[in-house]
Amino acid sequence: MNKARPVQPDRPAYQEPGKATGGIRNLVLLNNGYAKDDSGIWTKKELTPYISYVNEREEPEDWLFDGILYHGLRSPEGRDFTTGTANLDDWRWYLDKTFAEQGDLQQLNEAVAEAGRRLGDPGHKVKVVLMIPNPGDSAGDFGDVDGDGIPESFNTAGIGTEAAYANKLKAVTWWITQVKERWKEEKYPNLKLNGMYWSSKGISLTDPSEPNLIQATGSLMHRNHLNYFWIPHFQGNRNFDWMDLGFDAALLEPNHYGSPAQIPQRLGDAAELARQYHMGVELEWDERINKDNEKRQQYIDDLNGGADYGYMYDAFKTYDQGESKALLDSARSTDPVSRQNYDFLYQFVMGTYEKPEPCAKKPDGPIERTARQYVVKCGSEITIAHKYNDFVDLWFVFDRFGANKLVSFKEWRLAENTGTDANPDMERPYTLLQGDVSDWIGPYIVRANADGNGHPPSFTGGNHAYDGGNTGSATAVTESVQVWADGVELEEGKVVSSDEVKIRVVNLVQGYNTKLQDGTGRAVLKETVTYEISGGRVRVHNDIEALEDIIFETYYGLQTVNGAWNHTVRYYAGDREAASSPANVYSDSGTKTLNPDIDSFLLSSDDQGGFRHMLRVQLDRQYGLGTLQHLAEDMPVVFTQNYGKTYFLQIKGTAPELKKGERFSWQGSYDFYSQNQ
Repeated sequence: MNKARPVQPDRPAYQEPGKATGGIRNLVLLNNGYAKDDSGIWTKKELTPYISYVNEREEPEDWLFDGILYHGLRSPEGRDFTTGTANLDDWRWYLDKTFAEQGDLQQLNEAVAEAGRRLGDPGHKVKVVLMIPNPGDSAGDFGDVDGDGIPESFNTAGIGTEAAYANKLKAVTWWITQVKERWKEEKYPNLKLNGMYWSSKGISLTDPSEPNLIQATGSLMHRNHLNYFWIPHFQGNRNFDWMDLGFDAALLEPNHYGSPAQIPQRLGDAAELARQYHMGVELEWDERINKDNEKRQQYIDDLNGGADYGYMYDAFKTYDQGESKALLDSARSTDPVSRQNYDFLYQFVMGTYEKPEPCAKKPDGPIERTARQYVVKCGSEITIAHKYNDFVDLWFVFDRFGANKLVSFKEWRLAENTGTDANPDMERPYTLLQGDVSDWIGPYIVRANADGNGHPPSFTGGNHAYDGGNTGSATAVTESVQVWADGVELEEGKVVSSDEVKIRVVNLVQGYNTKLQDGTGRAVLKETVTYEISGGRVRVHNDIEALEDIIFETYYGLQTVNGAWNHTVRYYAGDREAASSPANVYSDSGTKTLNPDIDSFLLSSDDQGGFRHMLRVQLDRQYGLGTLQHLAEDMPVVFTQNYGKTYFLQIKGTAPELKKGERFSWQGSYDFYSQNQ
């Protein structure tokens, strides 16, 4: 047509840091709402690894996040700030907590000041964004905001859309005024109030006035010279329309980490949508990155996506660790894999992160070819190969697994090898001899002497979650893992030869009366499990330290999962066979009174075509709990259950107590070998 004009081409691009973001490039979200475990309380020491990059001694070496977003999810009464169930008392509680004399903002101010002194940059300021609670559309008695003696109602169905809108705007105006006044009164010289964050993840489908409320709130923000932020989720209603809604900056939450389907293309889709809508990008994770390989890989995928799709370089970004302090845990961890999570994020923020190369499980150079065994560590997975028989090598695989993701035995693999020595290539094909479904280092029935919550006795630790079985929240966590080959700490992704491999795993275990359904239970003991592997023999030592006064009711310690060795079980006192039984029915060695010298049991498979798989398990009866001083006389020393597990009993029927700082210990061994028919 003669009056037609060319349409301006759409130029997809991420929102970049600048005036609209208040200059913030990397904004980290810290939950400072109420939490039973006090994880919503932030101290100067805890904040330091967020505003600055710290070394293993928690000493600042560089700046890290230039923006902090404080946001609360719940009040002490359990009402939610993001869904609109919190009332005026909850709003006041949050402001009082955040602006307290030694509250979250003052702690942040002091952390920045201290880091600035250490980094030689005393004038450095960190920008702060604070949340605006979502009023919602259901509260009929929010509280009296304006002091006229009449509680405000936000209930659209009860008082109509216009009246509810006016009341909500009144509450939001009060909030913004409170924040500005309190900030001015407290004076935080190392902080700059940059803006506020609308806490809902999408626009309400039931409240027609919410878009108007959001726009009016934006006008209030701008009159107060504050930036206005929003972080809608991947399918958040009107996430594409954020500019018309009045926001200065918006970031798309991909919902990749929390997706149960773990949709592989989600990061690419989210990156494309963020560019299409000119938004920034949020990265999300929680405490599971430090103990769950699958979740850690999703975290790494988010970082890799920054390199693949470009949002690491120019995009405005936020980082959400949920209700946890996962990044703090990573920074403080003595586990190199967990610490690496922190180091990777620092590199990502600096724009220097490089996607890690896949871990090679075969030698990349000359290596001794007649070694007793070979070992390689890839993340938390440790694989050790030795010559098993004339036809195969046996690989021990240690890794996180099970309900608590503790590092322990995970798999036994057989790889073809007809040579005379073990083969160092652990990338070659293998068959699975056994994949673990349960624990080999036993759980506990242990209770705290004080401040218990009344839960009945059940197992914690090992492979036992909150329900006492393998579902629900974790009751234990691996705090650290170290690996040595012939006394030299193992490098990541390097196959080395060795005579002996030592693995030291430190676990924190809750009591049955300190565990909580939400996973925030209190650890009552620390177990340090040391494995020394040489050929087919695995020596085990466990040191159990009480973190408070505790009482043990049941403990096995040394046990087996008999899947590959499920034909026969024999019980021994030295060289004397005391009893034997098929391994798939209940049996035991006899009571402690009847057979007091039982010190081992032998498991065997059925005929494997000329040989059997054998497993000999021995407890040192002269050492620690192995003396069985805490086992009642009428209890068996060893027993086998028909579901395919065999156990040493070390504590049963006596309820010994450990005071804080005291220890129990035991040691024993597993011998894996094949025997010709």
